[in-house]
Amino acid sequence: MTAIRAVHDGIDHALEDVLRAPLPDAVTDGAAPCDALLFNLFLRPHIHGLHPYLIEVDLNAGVDVIGILPEGARVLRWHRRSGVPQVLASYDRCLVTVRSWKRAADVWVSGPDKDRVTSLVAELKKKVPEPPKERAVRVTFWHKAKRSWHRSRDIDVPTWSEVAHLYPASVRDVMTRLTAYRPDGSGSGGRLLLWHGPPGTGKTSAVRALFDAWRDWASAHVVSDAEQLLNSVDYLAQVLLDTDDEDDGAPWRLVVAEDAEELLRRDARSHVGSALGRLLNTADGLLGQGSKALILLTTNEPVDEMHPALLRPGRCLARIEFPPLSAAEAGALLGTDDVTGPLTLAEVMERRGTIGRVQAVRQSERPGLYL
Repeated sequence: MTAIRAVHDGIDHALEDVLRAPLPDAVTDGAAPCDALLFNLFLRPHIHGLHPYLIEVDLNAGVDVIGILPEGARVLRWHRRSGVPQVLASYDRCLVTVRSWKRAADVWVSGPDKDRVTSLVAELKKKVPEPPKERAVRVTFWHKAKRSWHRSRDIDVPTWSEVAHLYPASVRDVMTRLTAYRPDGSGSGGRLLLWHGPPGTGKTSAVRALFDAWRDWASAHVVSDAEQLLNSVDYLAQVLLDTDDEDDGAPWRLVVAEDAEELLRRDARSHVGSALGRLLNTADGLLGQGSKALILLTTNEPVDEMHPALLRPGRCLARIEFPPLSAAEAGALLGTDDVTGPLTLAEVMERRGTIGRVQAVRQSERPGLYL
C-alpha cells in the first residue's frame, strides 16, 4: 500500500497536536512491536484526556479493516504483520483502530463524548459479516507409548439432521434423543455408551455427528489404545481427570474408543485383567462420579458377546445397535426397488458412487493350497 500521510485535512487541530506529541510511556501487553506502536498512537488522545471515552469490541468474524470504516473516514496508518492487517483512522472527531485475523477481529474507538463513540461502534458492527456455520470440531487424539501423548486436530463433522436419513428408523429414533441429551449434574444415568453393529453400518459417522451435537458442553477425545488407557492409572487420570475439570465451568469430556472388542467380551476379565474393572468403575463407580467424562465404546461384536456387567441399568447411558439397512431402506436411498437383501451403509454409499475402492486382483489360473 502507498505511504499514508500521518495527519490529513479534516482532523481537528487538538487531535492533530496530540497525535504529533511524543509517544506516551504505554504499551499493550502481549502486542508485537508494530502493534504496540500503532496502539500507542491510538491511545494518545485517551491518555491526554482529549478522548475520555473509549470502547473496545471483539468481533466473531474476520473483516476488511479498511472496508469496515464508515464513508468519509480518514486512514492515518495501516500495517500488516504475519498476515494480520491493522488500521488507524479518524472519523467524526473519533479515532478508530481495527485489527483482523481469519475468524475474528477487534475494534477500538475513542472520542470526546460517549454518544459519539457508541454510535460509531454500532455503525462498525453493522458491517461485520455473519460468521459461517462452524463445520469443524477440535478433537484430541490420545496414545500411550513410553508416556501419554496427545494431539488436537480440527475435523469436519456433520449435523445429525444431515445424516439421520442414512440410518434405519430404530437408530434414528434413539440417536435423535441422544443428541439432545444434556447432563443434569445428578450423576444418574451412567457414564458409558455402547454402540455395536457390523462393520460399515455408520458408527463412526454417528460419532462425528455426536461431536457436533454436544460441542457446546463436551470436548471431544479419541483414544486409540483403550486397553492401555484402562490398564494405566496415570494415563486414565490424564484423559478423564484433567485438573481443569475441577472448575465447575469446565466442559465435560466425551472419550471415544472404537473397535473396543477386547474390553467388552464376556471373557474380557481373563484377557485384559483389571481393565474391565476400571471400565465398570468409570461407568458408575467413584472414579466415574469424580470426573466429568462420558466414555463411548464401539464394537463390531453382537450384544450377546458382551460382558453382562456392562449392560446393567444405571451404568450404561445408551446402548445402540447399528444394523444393516433393510432392502426397502437401502432401495429408498438408492432410488431403486431392485434391492433384494439388507445392505450396510458403506455398501449403499459404494453403489451410489459416494465412496469407492481401488483394487487390482488377478485371478490365479491354477489355484494352489492355502498356506
